[in-house]
Amino acid sequence: MNYKCLGLLYTRKCTENCTICCFNCSPKRHEKMHKKDAIKFIKAAIDNGIRYIGISGGEPFIYLDEIEEIMNYFRDECIFNITTNGFWAIEKGKTRNILERLVNNNLVTLKISIDKYHLANISINNMKNILNESKKIGLKVVVGTTILKNDDIGKLITELKEELISTGIFIHPCYKFGRASIYFDDIDFIYDNEIKIRCPEGNIITIDYNGNIYPCGSIFAIEASRCAGNFFEAKFTDLMRNCINICPDINELNKYYNETRFMNNYIDSCNVCYKYYQN
Repeated sequence: MNYKCLGLLYTRKCTENCTICCFNCSPKRHEKMHKKDAIKFIKAAIDNGIRYIGISGGEPFIYLDEIEEIMNYFRDECIFNITTNGFWAIEKGKTRNILERLVNNNLVTLKISIDKYHLANISINNMKNILNESKKIGLKVVVGTTILKNDDIGKLITELKEELISTGIFIHPCYKFGRASIYFDDIDFIYDNEIKIRCPEGNIITIDYNGNIYPCGSIFAIEASRCAGNFFEAKFTDLMRNCINICPDINELNKYYNETRFMNNYIDSCNVCYKYYQN
């Protein structure tokens, strides 16, 4: 495993209460990373050759001033990616100002979550503001769209067709995990009968607001049974080694998948890996 990115799970607080949320985030939650701890985490990553930092939640833009300070601290050493629902992009001028400030602090990619679940309470005009203003300043934006079996993404693309030109769109199947496991039934999820086992999140090591370390960037890895240790209780190099040891060999995972594929429903490789560990 060659870790290239440190993912900071900065908070579980969010402006929304989406039914598909894998982390059960909501406005009522208050777990968040301390700024001084985030700086310690990033310093340790740099010391181990990791200079790409991803920041997600929850909704990290709730704590925009803190995020900016952290980015500014490392602006000459790291590049950053932030994931957001776009709640803050109500007005064009304000949106442009925020984006310019973040770019000046080495934000290289902004990922925005756009689907019918996130747009239930956030205006699509916010998304247009982000997409349009980002193009003006040369900031790369990617769109993440989470779908269930009967969702129609054609309508969404039509509404944003001009803004989405030259923008990467990643369509993610919704996982039966977190809040989605409560609100939806098995038949609502998209299953794949012919999965090519790979590790799409394997170059990311994730750390949460408590300092717990997880072996990849998949939501399935962010749970107690997959925790590789705590930042405040062990050396970061040892925790990285623990992460590598936790992850299964691809050949081993392939064998498990082929033995169980007719007994279980799987959504993708990460889902296979998760069930592998459950068993």
